Amino acid sequence: MRWMGALLIIGATTAAGFIRAGRYTERCRLLEQWLSILTFLRTGIGYQAERLPQLFEKVAALARYPEIARIFRKAAKAVDFGSGNSVSDIWEQLLQEPEWDALHLSDRLILSELGQYLGATDYRDQVAKISACQERLRQNLNLAETESRKKVGICRYVGFAAGAAAVLLLL
Repeated sequence: MRWMGALLIIGATTAAGFIRAGRYTERCRLLEQWLSILTFLRTGIGYQAERLPQLFEKVAALARYPEIARIFRKAAKAVDFGSGNSVSDIWEQLLQEPEWDALHLSDRLILSELGQYLGATDYRDQVAKISACQERLRQNLNLAETESRKKVGICRYVGFAAGAAAVLLLL
C-alpha cells in the first residue's frame, strides 16, 4: 500500500512538472501560429485587397488547430457588415479567448496594438503595422524558444524530484 501511495505522489508531481513544461512549448506553438496568421493577413490586405470578414474566414479554414479556427470564425461573423462592433473591439475579444492563455502579456500587447489599425487605416499602413507586429513577435518567439530549451527539462526534473523528496519525507 505504501508503494502504491509513493507511486501516486511521484506520478502526480511528475505530471505537474510536465504540465508546467508544456506551457513553454505551447507559447512557442502559439507564436508560430500567429506569425503564420499575420503573414496571411498581410498578403490578403496588401495584395488581394480582401475584406476582413473574408480574411478571418480563410484564416479559420487554414488554421492548424480547431480552437483557433473557431475563434476566427466567430471574429469573421462579428466583423461582418451590420454587426455594430468595431474591429478593434472584436480583435480585443479575440485575444481574450482562453486558447491564448499561454501567451505572455508582452505577446498580447503586441497583438492588441495591431488591432487598433486593422480596418481603420489604409492598406499600406495596415501592411506596415502587420510587418512590425511580425518582427516583434519573431523576437518574442526567439526568446520563448531559448527559455523553453532551458526550462522544459528543468520543470520535468523538478516535478519528479519533488515527488521523490515528498515520498522520502513520508517514509
